[in-house]
Amino acid sequence: SNGMFRLKGPKMVQSDHAPNFPLQHAQKDMRLAGELGAQLGLGLPVAAATNAAMLAAREQGLSDEDFSSVYEAQKKTKP
Repeated sequence: SNGMFRLKGPKMVQSDHAPNFPLQHAQKDMRLAGELGAQLGLGLPVAAATNAAMLAAREQGLSDEDFSSVYEAQKKTKP
């Protein structure tokens, strides 16, 4: 099993997002990856969707929580 899932999965289910790597930093890195892709003429749709999800979570006040807190924002999103 994936180590990240073993570590984060149970905490995410319990809404425990104590920061190991704050969402604000993960989103910045995702934004930079998207910008680099654009400079190189690469379409990175998964990176763009991830960045959008992270931004939505930050707008809900989760910036200082762990990057896994994006799960909380996704739970609130209606299809």
